Amino acid sequence: MTFVDTDKCDGCGTCVSVCPGNALLINNRLTVSPEKCVSCGVCAKVCPFGAIVLTENAGLTEANRLSGSGLQD
Repeated sequence: MTFVDTDKCDGCGTCVSVCPGNALLINNRLTVSPEKCVSCGVCAKVCPFGAIVLTENAGLTEANRLSGSGLQD
């Protein structure tokens, strides 16, 4: 699964432009559509801020795991 650390993301959109599944959307903050995300990791590789993480739920709240956004503080 792909998750976004919203404290690190500045909304530059670099990840959105490279996502092959169109799974990323910026609307006040970056969100990941779990239905569209194929966990390819391209977005995480190009993120200049290290804000995107591919993981198996580590450090995530249940709500964020279900929504596909945000890491727990």
